[in-house]
Amino acid sequence: MKNLNYQHIKIAILWLLIAVCYSLHSIFHLSALFFGADIKLPNANGTVPVDAHIFRIVVEVLTFLFVILSLYLLNKTYYWMSFIWAILLGVLNVVHLYETVTKDWHDLSQVALLTFIVVANIFLVRELSCLVKPLQKQIS
Repeated sequence: MKNLNYQHIKIAILWLLIAVCYSLHSIFHLSALFFGADIKLPNANGTVPVDAHIFRIVVEVLTFLFVILSLYLLNKTYYWMSFIWAILLGVLNVVHLYETVTKDWHDLSQVALLTFIVVANIFLVRELSCLVKPLQKQIS
């Protein structure tokens, strides 16, 4: 295995920050219960739908997986997968931030956290693009 350099450690930390913030995002929703907010969705039947589990696994667990992969995989394929996944998550995060700002702007803790996630995502894409740029030159 190649030696990890400072850039790889930054990437792993950025992936970790995003993944931890996803967990905090859920906790912030649950903390509203303490203040009497009704967060039950219409037509909820008391069980978590399968599509919610799939979404959590794909978005949250896969993001944690990228933390581990950032420490052990240092090859072209990983850099491209990571770069593409970071862009896709960035788009998802921007859309979710926009939705939250337009619908729940008064939930300041969520807006602040989602803004932080978007900023961390931007830094992550920037760091990964530095690793992918030399690969683009090799392909051309």
